[in-house]
Amino acid sequence: IIANSGYCWNRPTGERLRMKRFLVIVAIVFLLTPSALADEILFRGIPWYSSFSDVQASFGEDVPVGGVDGINMYLVADMKGDFANIYSASVANVNYPSGWMGIAPLEWYDFKVAGHPVDALYVLCAYGIKDGVALTDADSSQLYAAAYQFSAEEDTYLDLQTKLKSLYGSGEETIHDYTFSTINNETTIRHSTRWNGDNGTSAVLTWAAYKNSEGNYYYSNVWLTYSIAGADDVIRELAPGGKYTAAPDDVSGL
Repeated sequence: IIANSGYCWNRPTGERLRMKRFLVIVAIVFLLTPSALADEILFRGIPWYSSFSDVQASFGEDVPVGGVDGINMYLVADMKGDFANIYSASVANVNYPSGWMGIAPLEWYDFKVAGHPVDALYVLCAYGIKDGVALTDADSSQLYAAAYQFSAEEDTYLDLQTKLKSLYGSGEETIHDYTFSTINNETTIRHSTRWNGDNGTSAVLTWAAYKNSEGNYYYSNVWLTYSIAGADDVIRELAPGGKYTAAPDDVSGL
C-alpha cells in the first residue's frame, strides 16, 4: 500500500529539499572561492624563512644560484608582492637593511617552469636575527620573496595563469593598457593576476610589455613572484634605527 501511494520514507519534504539545494550551492561556491583553494602558497615547496643556503641546495648543482650579500631588501608592501615593480617607478628608492639576494641568469640553461624556459631567477632573503643581533651569514638568512622572469609575451602569461588557477583558484586580475606617447602611439601593457594564501602568502603573475604603433613588442617579460608579507615587520626592525644591531664580530666588507 505504501509503495502504491508513491510515498517514500526517505523523500525530503519541500523545505528539506530547498535546504539541501542551498547547502549544495554553498559548497560549490566555497570550492570555487580562491581563498578556499590557496592554503599557504610556497615557492617551489620551500618553507618560508628557510635560509638562502637551503634555497641554493634545493636547485641542485645544475642550476647556478649565486648569492650576493649586502643587498638592500624591499618590503613586500612596497613592491606590492610583485618583483616586477622593482623595475618600475611604482617603487621608490628605499634604504632597507641588507640581506642576501640570489640571482641566477638562466637563459643559457635548460631550466623550465611549467614548461616555459626561465630567463632569470631572483631570491630575497633578509638577515636572520638571534638574541637581538642581526646575523649576516647565508645559513641564518630568511627567505621571504622569490621570482621567475620569463622573456615572453601574452601567450606565456595566459598559459601560466590557467595553470596557477588550477592550483590556487581564480585569483584577481587587473589590466592596465594605455598609450604613453601621443606621437608614436606607443602602448604600455601590464596585466597582473594575484592569488592570496594563508599567513600573508601570495603569488603574483605579471605580464609587462611595451608595444609600438606597428604592434611589435620591444620589451615583453612575464614575472611570477612569490612572497610572504609577514616578513615586512622583521625587515623594518632591521633597518637603521630599528631594534636589532649587527653582530659584534661581524667584520664583513672591512
